[in-house]
Amino acid sequence: MPIAGRDGTLVHRLNGTAAEGNARAEDGIVVERAGDLRLCVISADGEPLVFSILANNFGRWADAVEKAEDAIIVRLAEFSRTAPGR
Repeated sequence: MPIAGRDGTLVHRLNGTAAEGNARAEDGIVVERAGDLRLCVISADGEPLVFSILANNFGRWADAVEKAEDAIIVRLAEFSRTAPGR
């Protein structure tokens, strides 16, 4: 699977974030205007998180979908169950 900020379809995504070099993802188009992203990322606590994101009927909003995906990936890379105050 491509590594965020390093190679494949993610070479230009997530650079300079907690996900760079940490997240591995495979993306694809299911049908026209629908896509998916299957991902594994290691959280701030070292916990592997595996998930998928499905986007449907996005048409001309493809850039917005990619930005939302990236925000989710970064948040998961920064996630900590042992955050201060818990």
